[in-house]
Amino acid sequence: ARYCVFLFLVFASVLVAFGEIPHWTISTCPTPLDWNLVSNQTDFILASGYGSPIQQTTVSACYNESYFNLRFLAIDNNVYNPFTECNSPLYQYSVVEAFISPGTTTPHTYIEFELSPHAVLYNAKVTNPNLVCDGITDYPIPCSGTGIEVTADIDSSLPGWWAEIQVPWDYFTTYLDIEPQSAAGPPANQFRMDFFRVDTPSGGDTEYSCWSPTYTNPPCFHVPPYFGYVTLG
Repeated sequence: ARYCVFLFLVFASVLVAFGEIPHWTISTCPTPLDWNLVSNQTDFILASGYGSPIQQTTVSACYNESYFNLRFLAIDNNVYNPFTECNSPLYQYSVVEAFISPGTTTPHTYIEFELSPHAVLYNAKVTNPNLVCDGITDYPIPCSGTGIEVTADIDSSLPGWWAEIQVPWDYFTTYLDIEPQSAAGPPANQFRMDFFRVDTPSGGDTEYSCWSPTYTNPPCFHVPPYFGYVTLG
């Protein structure tokens, strides 16, 4: 009987760990912006929730009254993404991604950003009524006129690449059709977010990794119940 109780407790603890959602408190950006002074998250996990990718990713984030800033640093020995046009299917090759929704509830609607090693942007409003990878609709947003700025470059010394995106706060209120909490500044103090990476190590298989794993196999990033919690500190 004691052995059965022990197995039950172990099984219960595994379930708790399986559903653990990360929390991250980010701070205002230093002036001038120095990414070495900005909070970051690393140790991405494969989308299945089991194991780490061969090639790791670090994401850094900060904000001010006008903008939300993200920077990705991707270790990569096989950087490749041929697309050059806005809102191309960047996810087919080397890419980093961010899914963002103001508030703490599990979102049925959120913004998807994808960044390529060549500073190409994909941005869309996503509706996900089933909260799984089924019945999803993307509404791509034109890249011009949004106020978004994207920079990226390949750094052979890593080896790998980096990408940065600066998003005006009013982008979220405009394209998610939500009320701002004030005349200026962020639309909320807490968010649901997740950060992702697609890469193919030289001679290896394609990896799908996450800040907060979605526990999917085949891999899928669109599982909002597993998005992490981000608080503006």
